[in-house]
Amino acid sequence: MSSLPQSYTKDCYLNVQAMRAIAALLVVLGHTLALGGMELPRYLGGGLVHTFAYAGVDIFFVISGFVICAAASKHLASTSNSNGLQRATAFLLRRVFRIYPLYWVLLLAAFCLAYFHNPGLLALPRELIVSLFLLTERNNPVLSPAWSLVFEMYFYLCTAFILLLSRSRWLLLMAVWFGLSCGLIFSAKSLGLEGRLYTDPLLLEFGFGCLIFFAISRNYVLAPMLASVTLLLGAVFFFWGAQQTLHQGLLPPMPRVQSFGVGSALLLYALICLEHQAQLTMPRLLIALGTISYSIYLVHRPLIDLGLILVARYQIQVQAYPVLLSSLMMAIVIAASAVLYRYLERPMISIGSRLARRCE
Repeated sequence: MSSLPQSYTKDCYLNVQAMRAIAALLVVLGHTLALGGMELPRYLGGGLVHTFAYAGVDIFFVISGFVICAAASKHLASTSNSNGLQRATAFLLRRVFRIYPLYWVLLLAAFCLAYFHNPGLLALPRELIVSLFLLTERNNPVLSPAWSLVFEMYFYLCTAFILLLSRSRWLLLMAVWFGLSCGLIFSAKSLGLEGRLYTDPLLLEFGFGCLIFFAISRNYVLAPMLASVTLLLGAVFFFWGAQQTLHQGLLPPMPRVQSFGVGSALLLYALICLEHQAQLTMPRLLIALGTISYSIYLVHRPLIDLGLILVARYQIQVQAYPVLLSSLMMAIVIAASAVLYRYLERPMISIGSRLARRCE
């Protein structure tokens, strides 16, 4: 079993945490502008800013691949006397308590808001409502950002199955999973499997994160100059995807992976290498916000919907104040997320960890 370099044994990936914050804030800003019908002044990016909202999810997926591999490595180190079923169960318990409690609370809040904002959602078929609560339905009309959680849970299940099968060769099996996923994705059309979750190209982004973990765990750390070039190259891919989105609309999955996905992977790898070499650590504020990034990502949509209800009621001309209103929404989302993390997300994570330790 591989282990992370010595500087990472604290489970403290500062630049990764900062990237989480950036991803979440990109989504919040993009959705605030788009749903409010606003556009920032040209000197602040103008319409290009909207396109980066989509890229926040690509960053999250690459980060998930890296972080889950790191978590699996740590998990295996602490469960040397456990059998496969115990390992997989404990791993899944931590993931379930990390994802579901906050999601369920905000899904219910979104249903309540629908009474004022979109009453048609209250008449959804029972089967669809159940699938939304279980995170098996990608098209989420109630809490739209949660579509990405379906991919997350699929990746967690695949990882748990690998941990069930083997302790010593789990990284090899992760590589096999990635290879099989690539095969299914690139042959989906000929096999008649288009549109399935397991043939969606966005899964490649989790694989990118796994590859980054493999490189770091084997101490393949780029020299500072090469890492800086990689960082710049990642930004180029990112802006390429942004320009495509600006002119074409939301990109199909494969072009999205080729631009935002590759860009996210290059940025993440470079930032981890620069931190490892003590060359660059992101600002403390971003690192702190990374801790509450999951709450930011989920709570922002109900808060935006609530804001739109108030805007309509008081007939506020939001287009006249895009910077002020988007800044205000960002501050409200961050404050609400901090409260949710303190009183809901963190306690649920602790409960999941305690239950997992009983299974180990």
